[in-house]
Amino acid sequence: MNLSKDNPIANIFAGVDGSGKTTLYYDKLERKKHFGYRINIDEIVSSFGDWREEKDQFRAGKIACLMLEKCIKKQISFNQEVKNIYKDDFIELRGKGYKIHLYYVGVDSVEIAKQRVAMRVAKGGHDIAHSVIEKRYIQSFYNLNEVIDLCDEIYLYDNSVSLRYVGRIRKNQFESKNIIETMPKWIQRIEC
Repeated sequence: MNLSKDNPIANIFAGVDGSGKTTLYYDKLERKKHFGYRINIDEIVSSFGDWREEKDQFRAGKIACLMLEKCIKKQISFNQEVKNIYKDDFIELRGKGYKIHLYYVGVDSVEIAKQRVAMRVAKGGHDIAHSVIEKRYIQSFYNLNEVIDLCDEIYLYDNSVSLRYVGRIRKNQFESKNIIETMPKWIQRIEC
């Protein structure tokens, strides 16, 4: 599909739990650029309920799905935080005429992700079981590699120590001004 500059954009913020997706959005990017209509299940839950309640999580998920359907139907650019990237979702977005800009936040170990989630919980945020984080950590890199060809732009950020821009993937080519020695370990998992 030939996409023009006028096509709507799906701005997807992805990475394992605790990687820093929300931090990237609010602290680094949101003030500088408009990313379209915001869809974030965690924020939806906190607007009316409690993340510890399964029924509230389910309701927020349904609301997020309705918001996404509305954006797609009206061809509205949007941004969404996801823990898991699904190739079929990206194929559907491309089929509906969307450009896809993926903002991926990685960390060098699953232990870092667990520590960040624990820090979030200490501040009143939502928890995720360690076993779920472990599974999602490995799956996250696999899923990222599955969608590289479907994305117009992939912006890579590392949050192993502090949040920093690492590089981007465009037309299946990795571009970076960083020297190899300063690259995070997880970048080696990307296949392009």
